[in-house]
Formats: sequence, C-alpha cells, structure tokens
Amino acid sequence: MTVRDGDVELDMSGSDPQVRSAYNVPTMGKRTYWLTFRLTNFLTTFDGLMPHNTGLYRSISVKVPRGSVLNAEYPDAVCVRNSVPYRLFDCVSGAILAADPALMPAPPEERW
Repeated sequence: MTVRDGDVELDMSGSDPQVRSAYNVPTMGKRTYWLTFRLTNFLTTFDGLMPHNTGLYRSISVKVPRGSVLNAEYPDAVCVRNSVPYRLFDCVSGAILAADPALMPAPPEERW
C-alpha cells in the first residue's frame, strides 16, 4: 500500500499465481469490493463522519497482475472464497499498522 498526496494504491504484484481450484478471486483487474474492503472499513471506522458513498473510492487505485489469485483468468475456477481476500485484509491491516501503530490494534491472532 502506497499513500501519496491523498491517494492510496493497493499493489498486489506479489500475489500468488492463480490456481485450478475455486480459491481464485475474479476481479478483472478492477478496484472491487474484495480488494478495497479492509481499507474502506478502516477509513469509515477511524472517521465516523466519513460518508459511505462512491466518493470514498475516488482516491483508491489497485494494481492486480493478470493471472494472479486476485485476478484469475479463464479457464481456472473462481468463486470469491473468503480465504484469499481475508489474507489480503491481514496485509492491509499490517500496512496500516506499520505506517502508524497508534491507528489500529494488532491484527487478530489466528488459532486453527
């Protein structure tokens, strides 16, 4: 995540390649709910007066490589399973935490 002059870019260039199973997320390389959810959730929680409308997304861009698990292409299966987007949520939380630890508590510890 890069923040510059009020704009935020979420760069998923290091994402794993798509897989044959339905763990892939079909984003078509566009800024979708699954890619921006954690960031927009943080913003609207941090600032309770921030309107929940499309203006919130104007300053957010995404870079999602074709053929990645977050931008899968035919013929591999897609299904928007939660496991891949939830790992992305952890990454965004970690980026916010690294930028300013006072902005949020640590991401939850997973216990499997």
